[in-house]
Amino acid sequence: MKTKPILCPQRLRHVPPQFSWIDQRLVRHGHITRCGPHALALYLLLATVADAQGLSYYSESTTARLLSLSATHLREARSQLLAAGLIAYEAPFYQVLSLEPQPVSTQGLAPVSGHCAPEPQQRGSEPLSMAQIFRQMMDEQNSPNFTLPCFKTVLRRAIGVDVRGLSVVCGGFDLLGAAACVS
Repeated sequence: MKTKPILCPQRLRHVPPQFSWIDQRLVRHGHITRCGPHALALYLLLATVADAQGLSYYSESTTARLLSLSATHLREARSQLLAAGLIAYEAPFYQVLSLEPQPVSTQGLAPVSGHCAPEPQQRGSEPLSMAQIFRQMMDEQNSPNFTLPCFKTVLRRAIGVDVRGLSVVCGGFDLLGAAACVS
């Protein structure tokens, strides 16, 4: 292994008492490529101010001011992070989510709760067809907590495919159409 030289020993970093981290998998697993610069700035802020569980509760106005973003750009940044499965949000609370790989399952999906994409739920030993998965997702669309970015995250986790740029038409409605996409 190549030895890296310390370039400025007077300013060598040390772990401070109030410590936060940015998981290297953000880059190594390509999460960083699914978000624009405003979303990444928001992620950096949230990861920096989060407690040990990844939670923080800065107001929208404070967050926008700290990042020099308009309210619209802040909402767009948050939507990108939600769609990428990097955060959960329920005003005013944010949670930076674990980047642990999620098991891809064709088992049933748990109901949507808040703004966090559902985790796979064991229902039985029989795998679901794509039609069954779509039908269940359409049923969840009637939930008061359903959001299209959440739908995209559920679909990505269910079949392990990046859904940006895809068109999925169901009942004459493009589920991943331009108006629904947050990327």
